[in-house]
Amino acid sequence: MELNTDNKKIDQLFADFFGLDSNYIHQCYRKLKDSYNLKLSSSHEGFIPKQKKSWRIQLQEKTQNHWENSTLIGVDLPLFFKCPDPKAQTVMLVAQDPLRHRNDFPNFKFKDGDVIIGTPFAQHSSKYREGLQKVVFSSIKNIIDNNYNVYITDVYKVWVEQKEYNPPYKLFKKNEPIIFGELLLNELDIIKPKNIICLGKVAEEFFSDTPILKNYNLSKRNLYLPHPGGQNTKTWKKCLINQKQSPENKIKYLKTKIDEYLD
Repeated sequence: MELNTDNKKIDQLFADFFGLDSNYIHQCYRKLKDSYNLKLSSSHEGFIPKQKKSWRIQLQEKTQNHWENSTLIGVDLPLFFKCPDPKAQTVMLVAQDPLRHRNDFPNFKFKDGDVIIGTPFAQHSSKYREGLQKVVFSSIKNIIDNNYNVYITDVYKVWVEQKEYNPPYKLFKKNEPIIFGELLLNELDIIKPKNIICLGKVAEEFFSDTPILKNYNLSKRNLYLPHPGGQNTKTWKKCLINQKQSPENKIKYLKTKIDEYLD
């Protein structure tokens, strides 16, 4: 299973959205692919810092102020996992946002002006794929095993830290549903997935409330699955009746649901 990092349309889409050069986005993807192919031992490895003053993201005035004054910003670039079959169609796996914890970067001397670039669920890093986010990676592998490519992205591509808000990302999302929705629909136009699988309520609500999706040639209705995060205990309690909320049980549950959906 390998990454496809040569989609010029995706490079240009995100370059335009963030006010960056498409060559820079492509360079980021090359670095992320290099990280993907390495054995990483630290949580900060594989992430790319870039000073926020060089970004020209098109945001409404209120949220622009939060971007400029935030002390930590996270941006996720989507990843495309290739199935060996050249004729394979694509499943779009959609999550929530690029949450960043300072504790995840204990050895990374980032500045307050840095934007930390990564990927959904840090799937470019073996540290996360084999650790905290192995439930997600197992789901990706399972979709690949069903003979599909996987394109994994977030509804919201930016996360901002604002110390006066808890949790901080809710403020950003509240003010920017339209612009991020348009970006996600542009991704749909480029990737043209056969199916969409949503991880968590945020993704589910976006697609449930987006009537324009009826214009896309999806083979069946979207599959809504619980977010794999450890904070989602109430939902997982309903899914894993009388079972421990272990990664192994979550993986088994998601595999069963995905297999049934893709069958």
